[in-house]
Amino acid sequence: MSDWDNVTIIGQKARVGGGGPREKVARTQAELNAARRSGGVLGTEKKYGSTNVKSNPEGQRLTKLDNTDDVVTVKKVDVSVGKAISQARQEKKLTQKDLATKCNEKPQVINDYEAGRAVPNQQVLGKMERALGVKLRGKNIGEPLFAKKNSMAWLFFSSHRVSNDKFVIAIEEGGIKGFPHVMNAVILVSIISAASTSVYASSRTLTSLAEQGLAPKICAYVDREGRPLVAITICNIFALLAFIAASGKESEVFTWLMSISALSSIASWISINWAHIRFRRALRVQGRDVNGLAFVAQTGIIGSYLGGLVFILVLIAQFWIALFPVGESPNAANCFESYLGGVILVVFYIGHKIWKRNWILQIPARHLDIDTGRRETDLELLKEQIRQEKEVLARKPWYSKCYHLWC
Repeated sequence: MSDWDNVTIIGQKARVGGGGPREKVARTQAELNAARRSGGVLGTEKKYGSTNVKSNPEGQRLTKLDNTDDVVTVKKVDVSVGKAISQARQEKKLTQKDLATKCNEKPQVINDYEAGRAVPNQQVLGKMERALGVKLRGKNIGEPLFAKKNSMAWLFFSSHRVSNDKFVIAIEEGGIKGFPHVMNAVILVSIISAASTSVYASSRTLTSLAEQGLAPKICAYVDREGRPLVAITICNIFALLAFIAASGKESEVFTWLMSISALSSIASWISINWAHIRFRRALRVQGRDVNGLAFVAQTGIIGSYLGGLVFILVLIAQFWIALFPVGESPNAANCFESYLGGVILVVFYIGHKIWKRNWILQIPARHLDIDTGRRETDLELLKEQIRQEKEVLARKPWYSKCYHLWC
């Protein structure tokens, strides 16, 4: 009779078959260990009663142990994965603690992965892939996670922007033939559209400044077709600065060019709010009523004061961050770079005052011209139209009112 004909059931006395030998009942851990060393077949099962019937059903399964089975070793990460992590971390000049912070793990976990002692965890590997930008799973371990510089995506995206847009990269890496060219064509058309819009707006603005005497008179030239050719030519000359992208220091030059216009939008909105405040003050001083206006700001003059205050606070916060960067030591170059737009604005304002010899800071409210360029409107007719629109809108359902409010 072989050992496989002997059955050992723990906690139960029974015979196999009609007259088979009695099974040995192991009641202690020592007896179980002795049975394992002797090569006996063990059968274990858990008894269930009313107190533990709702426990984990895993214990209800019969488990057979045999000492001839090899011990299953836990698979550790491959050495190539550890080398790839260490190399990518050193290229990015990160310590194990820095990488652990980016991955929200302990430094010991990073150390175990680099030494090949860690058990592979897909979540941890995924976080390290995103932090280091290299493949740590599957094939081609250690290669860049994103496209290389010879990828088609680099045709329109520089090394500083390619990780931000992954459409072309994902399409090309996915092996979809022809579609990357379509995406590049879409990007090219979008760039041309944005460029033409910028040239149109900037050239007309320059022409308007020339007509008001705030720019050289030659910029006000308009041909028979109504095109401001001189202003368009000047704007296109500045557009040639785009070829700086082909230089070796395109990032530094682009940063300084961006700093020129960094505060322009904030300054524009401050001037808009101040112009509205001055306009409403001129109305009050000159005895005008807001009822004579075709359109009135819903927030009134209070909204302009609040809006201007918010933008001024933004400028103050920007200056403070530029002067004392978070986590960095004060840097004069960074401060000047952040506030270069404000410096240019002040220089142009003072230069205009000197050139025009106009030292008046602001025109008194009683002398402000609030009629020139104003469109004549039949106020009574306009008010009647607005009243009718409100009556029609009041009869519509709530979703139509929401659409009218936001759209």
